[in-house]
Amino acid sequence: MKKKIVPIIIVVIVVAAAFFVYFNFFANKDETDQGATGTNYEEIYYYVPGEYFVTNIVDSTALCKTSTSLALSGKDQTTFLETNVAVIRNEIVKVLRSHNEEDLRTPGAIDQLEQEMTAAIQAELQLTDLVQVFISDFVIQ
Repeated sequence: MKKKIVPIIIVVIVVAAAFFVYFNFFANKDETDQGATGTNYEEIYYYVPGEYFVTNIVDSTALCKTSTSLALSGKDQTTFLETNVAVIRNEIVKVLRSHNEEDLRTPGAIDQLEQEMTAAIQAELQLTDLVQVFISDFVIQ
């Protein structure tokens, strides 16, 4: 029974992420819709800092698996990001490890993690073009 639930949960998360991306980035292409940051998302490019992250959770036997993408504005800084991918991944893991299981299971946890990851990477790399870190996959098991 447990083996059937995990794939179903993963499928639901992937479908939800697909709807989120479609409705927030592709549905209103004719409009110059701007997000909360005031940035036109048509001028944004994305960088994925490697594959998913798996880390243990503080004071718990559970593991957290997540995938992230960085949304950046301005000139393409892919070379800079690839050079500093270890720093980016380290900051993401540090943010994930700074929360206990109870914090990570709250309804607003993903939004909070995205904000904390964005702030941590901006501060560590002085990356002012970083608009947002998006979490596209988030599983606690």
